[in-house]
Amino acid sequence: MNFLSTSLLLTMVFVNLQGGQDYSNKIDELVRQSTFIFRGTVQKLNATTMSVVPATDSTVVVKVEELYYANDPDKGFLGKNITVQLVAPNTVKENQQAVFFTQGRLYGDSVAVVELGHIDFDRQALASQLGERVYDEARKKPDALLQSRLNSAELVVSGESIETRPARNLPRRPISEHDPQWWEARFRIDSVEKGSTSRSIIIVYYPTSIDIVWRGSPRLKRGQQGILLLHAREGKWLPDDALTALHPLDLQPNSKLQQIQKLLGKQ
Repeated sequence: MNFLSTSLLLTMVFVNLQGGQDYSNKIDELVRQSTFIFRGTVQKLNATTMSVVPATDSTVVVKVEELYYANDPDKGFLGKNITVQLVAPNTVKENQQAVFFTQGRLYGDSVAVVELGHIDFDRQALASQLGERVYDEARKKPDALLQSRLNSAELVVSGESIETRPARNLPRRPISEHDPQWWEARFRIDSVEKGSTSRSIIIVYYPTSIDIVWRGSPRLKRGQQGILLLHAREGKWLPDDALTALHPLDLQPNSKLQQIQKLLGKQ
């Protein structure tokens, strides 16, 4: 099987503009679901840029020409070739230029993504409208993603990490190549924006592993100030009441306090 599960591939949406199909609602859906949206040019069919992703009739090499949206922005691959796992085989051609809506970036000796859908960018009448539409929808997305993390957070606090150390007194667990290598930070609370706690100092667990599973997870440092969106039961092999901040959006700078309060309905 390819690098993402069959069940995920079967639920993906493919947009085809041939035959004058109405795409307006589907673009909204694709933008909401995507974590990486870009305009690219197909370089090779049945090919891959990563040794861990086998070449099939559903994998193509695409050059990233323009970045519309990235959940964890990294412009290092602009102008580079990446691997795209197509929703269905033989749905693009070499030298075709399209807007790709994708998820699930896999990092290694290159980058691989799974397509949710694409729209042919060769139609001059649609190019300007499409670009503006994607930009408009993508601008809304960061707030939507942050809102989602705020909604699921048990506790949202601002303050400062006053000490970090390897996590103590954790239950024994099986050895895994994706072991998070848990550390803990003693975090001093200056204000509580969501939830409640009687403590002025809490323990926050975070991974220190460089494994791809934990890429993007915040690594707290001593003296680091900010706003934490804390979640329970998101980390494996931790106490039931352990609090974690594992998503890239779970650590926000203090400059975002007003925005977070607005999203929480406090303004």
